[in-house]
Amino acid sequence: ISGLQNRTLRRFLPDRTGKWFQGGDHGFGSNELDRIDFVTSIDSVDPKTGIAYPFSELGYQMLPNNEEGGLYILYRRKSPGIDEEPLKGGSLEELFDRAVSLNFEYTDGKDWVREWKSWEKQGKLPRAVKVVFV
Repeated sequence: ISGLQNRTLRRFLPDRTGKWFQGGDHGFGSNELDRIDFVTSIDSVDPKTGIAYPFSELGYQMLPNNEEGGLYILYRRKSPGIDEEPLKGGSLEELFDRAVSLNFEYTDGKDWVREWKSWEKQGKLPRAVKVVFV
């Protein structure tokens, strides 16, 4: 799982619109459950049309595991190409069904912060993302 996240998190696209990257806390109750959504240079194929795109909208999030109380499921959100709402939509792929927490931290090269919205940072992307997955 960490290799998959590493590969995708290293391929952020420069944010020309100021709305291609968002990460922050989306916890349920007292749990630490962050979510991250971004546009990446990983290619993809639209399953409905068969059209190949050189870019994708991706995201990682956790949702409650209704079969295992107190645990969560890690999902990857993927949408081929880039549309008007790059941080929404697409399909969810289950990656791991017995997770406890997912936390991201972001840095501009100086300070680490718990939330990053590119439209609040003049379209800038974080220089690094720290991932803690339990």
